[in-house]
Amino acid sequence: MKSSFLVAGTTICFLLMSVQSLASTKELESATYKVIPFGGDPYVSLDVRKAYANALLAYWIEFDSRVPRLSPAENEWIRQEMGAQGERLTRALSTREYALFSLSRDVDSCVSSLNRLNAVYADAAQAQAEMFVWLGPVKCYTNMDAMMTNLQRAELSDGSFDGTFYAVGSTLILHNLLDKVIPSAMADTMGWSISPN
Repeated sequence: MKSSFLVAGTTICFLLMSVQSLASTKELESATYKVIPFGGDPYVSLDVRKAYANALLAYWIEFDSRVPRLSPAENEWIRQEMGAQGERLTRALSTREYALFSLSRDVDSCVSSLNRLNAVYADAAQAQAEMFVWLGPVKCYTNMDAMMTNLQRAELSDGSFDGTFYAVGSTLILHNLLDKVIPSAMADTMGWSISPN
């Protein structure tokens, strides 16, 4: 059984690598459903969790590659305006620059937390930290509405979940993280088992 999970995980990783070179966020989001399909067993093995982390990372790297970064001068302006009060602060929060600043911060956090998972997987001494590190990607999916609003403010999309930054299945991914991935990591750490009910 363990070897079949290993073969499945290896196959999924190979498929993801071949799709990543030319994939859109829509294709990359769809690839996550091949790793952990809707329904099914509530327990997710370590090999499948690793493949899921890689699928999510591929999605966020692609997303990140299409978010322009502010210039140093624009970053400085945003920092000054964020320290202001009243009208200045209110005006700054509605600018394209602030939308790009927020998007960069949020997407960088998603990529960093998924890279951190891969670091945990690479070091057996950190295995117990896995269940906590999965909380970083959870934030990416609870924050998706704000990201879509910022994409629209930044004039990068129309703000729809089925637009150029595809995120239609973000709720399903969030449920997988909360209902399957994190409980499975916790069960492995604590030596518990997860029953289908």
